[in-house]
Amino acid sequence: MSRFQETSKKHVKAAVPKGSMRAAHGLYQALPALQQDARLAVHTKPFQRRLLAFFEKLISMANYDTMTVRVPWGGRDKAYGEADARPGLVEWLGISRRTVANYFTFLEKWGYIGTVASGRSAEKVREKTAEGNELPVYVICIPSALKGVPDLPSGLTVEEICTPTAPSGVVQLHMNDLLTHTREEKPQEGRGSATHPISGAASGALATTEDLRSGVYWDPHKTTKRRGQRWAAAEEIRAHCFALRPLSKKDLASVLRPWLVSGWTVSDVLNAFNKKPDGTDWPHDGIPVTKHTQRLRGWVLHHLEAWTVDGEPMRSPDARKAEQHAEILRRHAAEQRRILEQQAEHAARIAEGPSPMEIRAKAQLRALFANNRRHRFATT
Repeated sequence: MSRFQETSKKHVKAAVPKGSMRAAHGLYQALPALQQDARLAVHTKPFQRRLLAFFEKLISMANYDTMTVRVPWGGRDKAYGEADARPGLVEWLGISRRTVANYFTFLEKWGYIGTVASGRSAEKVREKTAEGNELPVYVICIPSALKGVPDLPSGLTVEEICTPTAPSGVVQLHMNDLLTHTREEKPQEGRGSATHPISGAASGALATTEDLRSGVYWDPHKTTKRRGQRWAAAEEIRAHCFALRPLSKKDLASVLRPWLVSGWTVSDVLNAFNKKPDGTDWPHDGIPVTKHTQRLRGWVLHHLEAWTVDGEPMRSPDARKAEQHAEILRRHAAEQRRILEQQAEHAARIAEGPSPMEIRAKAQLRALFANNRRHRFATT
């Protein structure tokens, strides 16, 4: 393919990954789509920032007429042992060629770029002709929510397989098709789907499984009773705190056991990580990014031990809030009962009619008014 054919409509369309479409705009369509992608959310925050910066750099160099970008990698090509004379992504972003290759792999696998032309290495560039491809060319894409219906096997009709979901001949792309499935034959410890839902009489909460995250979901405001529930609560905390991922759910549940047994919830633990008992913030930048589990356990204990009195965990914030809410409800109910009793007494008095004392008082008032009226007429 010559350089003049790289941005032709035919070759750009052929380079768009299956299940994607060419983006109409980079900063207002492609980049926000990657930011909101559920597959990016499962990675660490530093990885998310670096990949978004990488994608934004590609978009800034794109030709918006064709949504293609011609960009050099830069750095040293190990295949030929020589460095590319032109600065590229390696120098601009301060990363290695291996990282550049990994980022391109992620973006192409997720359907955000397609390779129009793979380019030439530094050695091949010197041997190329003037019409050859110097730099790789990519097209900016976005994953499409719809994909075409696969071809039917020979001899079968649509009615024999399934009913079409729409007359347009398309079906909605399921989230499982977007997620990566690594080590399906050997699930990682603590990351597989639960075989039995975890529930208990203490909270009445049922754990659920969803497509966006493998494992058990635990209600952040429900207490735990059994060991399996504490594991589910620890897994929920690991899902909220990416830096705690080096700790397994069992290890983290063991560290948190005194607090979870005393009625603390996931919300209480996350609050203790960020706030002191007096309501002020902890003077830190967050959980240390390290793979040393002993340091992570020490960090967790340091923040939770501030919420202890004589070695015993305090009443959890959720428990105190629930008690205050219950007290407000009791006061409201008592006030409602008092008003209803007053209304009932008033209605009963009306139903019984006037009392003898009230009758005598009214008769005396009428006699007094009559005497005053006669006295006034007599004087006139």
